[in-house]
Amino acid sequence: MTLDFSHLARCSATLPLNCSKGNSSTKPYMAAHNILLAHAAVAKLYKKKYQDKQHGLIGLNLFNYWFVPLTNTTEDIIAAQRANDFYVGWFMHPLVYGDYPSLMKKTAGSRMPAFTNIESNQVKGSFDFIGLNYYLTMYVKDQPSSLEMEQRDVVVDMEIELMRKSSCLLKPRRLCVLTSMQTCLTCCYSL
Repeated sequence: MTLDFSHLARCSATLPLNCSKGNSSTKPYMAAHNILLAHAAVAKLYKKKYQDKQHGLIGLNLFNYWFVPLTNTTEDIIAAQRANDFYVGWFMHPLVYGDYPSLMKKTAGSRMPAFTNIESNQVKGSFDFIGLNYYLTMYVKDQPSSLEMEQRDVVVDMEIELMRKSSCLLKPRRLCVLTSMQTCLTCCYSL
């Protein structure tokens, strides 16, 4: 039996991966949109056919950082809110209000799918509870020049630079710029 991993190469060629197909500028938005629609469809089915018999609850869990502006400038404060819109609002906002955060829609433009009125009503309230996983605090710095990049994706659309204080136990704490998990580990262990 031969395993085919070609479906994993669905990203933009500008990324440091083997990306022969796909578009990182639109695919993450489409995938999240379809995840929300699938969740809503299953929630509707469960509520209609099984919830009364099984007495179960419909829930989901969202991953998040706690975002803090790096400085007290208006730009960094707004950037921290933008980070929340992209990290939590991307899923939470449609589940609660039936649509994506307006700032996110404005930034992504036509690359972000829109809900029809029917879809919006199906997604809105399609849960009994939402869990929120919080792991660490991230400092946010405004990065407006990122929108000038020709190749844009979700990370670039956030217009932010993420940093965190190193949490190494045996070394002094300092700010680390995070561009990847590898950067985080390198920063921590190189102090």
